[in-house]
Amino acid sequence: QSEAPDAVVVATGSKPLLPQVDGINLPFVHTVPEIFNGTRPKLKKAVVIGGGDTGCEVALDLSHKGYQVTIVEQEPRIGIHLEAITKKMIFKHLKEKDAAILTSHHLVSIAPGGVYVGDDAGKQHFIDADSVVIAMGNKPVDDLFEQVQKLGFESYRIGDCREVRSAKDAIAESATLARRI
Repeated sequence: QSEAPDAVVVATGSKPLLPQVDGINLPFVHTVPEIFNGTRPKLKKAVVIGGGDTGCEVALDLSHKGYQVTIVEQEPRIGIHLEAITKKMIFKHLKEKDAAILTSHHLVSIAPGGVYVGDDAGKQHFIDADSVVIAMGNKPVDDLFEQVQKLGFESYRIGDCREVRSAKDAIAESATLARRI
């Protein structure tokens, strides 16, 4: 407020979506940013909840570091939005590392020693794991934008703060806004 800006651009990003299930706060449950920012679970059996682009990428990363990985995805396929060549490379490496892929399943709960998952028919089973990585997407972090707007400044929300999507989209959006301002 003391700067009296002509305009304020808020690009505060996003944070991981966490499902409201029993066990989500157990110490062996991690988010994708934690894994990509250096958290390395001590044991080597990991379940990745979410088989989208990021889930596939974190599963690949963990498998290359020696983890036995299982991907759990509620859709019938994983990596639906991956670019074709990237998808081919990721799938090839996951297959070479014997990663397990469980589609049409959803997370029911997390318990010491693993996760309970359910299928479309309502059957549940337990998957052993000493690490669980939640890769179910992100949600915008836009609290600051709302505060700035209340102060009456011309304000813009860009990037994941506005809508979670690719870095390419966020860069294009910021370039367009910069030219307009």
